[in-house]
Amino acid sequence: MDYLIQKATELGIKRIVPFNSSRSIPLLEEPRQSERRHRWEKIAIAASKQCGRKLLPQIDPPGDYPQILEAVPEDSLRLILWERGGERLKGILKRSNKEKEIFFIVGPEGGLSQKEVEAATEAHFIPVTLGERTLRAETASLCLLSILQYEWGDVG
Repeated sequence: MDYLIQKATELGIKRIVPFNSSRSIPLLEEPRQSERRHRWEKIAIAASKQCGRKLLPQIDPPGDYPQILEAVPEDSLRLILWERGGERLKGILKRSNKEKEIFFIVGPEGGLSQKEVEAATEAHFIPVTLGERTLRAETASLCLLSILQYEWGDVG
């Protein structure tokens, strides 16, 4: 997560929302969550300074998966990366409004469960594939951010 926050900050992400899902490892207790979030904020500050970014990304406290689905801005393009299938990103971006905010979910190391993906689609998320390879969570996140940066410009 440290590496992801550093690189996502450099790529211009606006908000990072950590969450606990059924396959998250480890599930941290509240005091450790606060310590971890403080560490992430320091990493974002250092990354912002390094890349010349003026605005820091918002790093939310870790939440539970159902809370995350409910907290998504109403008019955002909602994507969920899923290694078992989904639409190609290229087609989704072609038919989407570039002015929309994008909110995307990337699962933990063990992936998201079928039930979690179904809950996301019920919340109007579009399952997206990045190809045939199963990518690590941080690789998939940074891959998607890089594509969005290329296609739409700064995502923050």
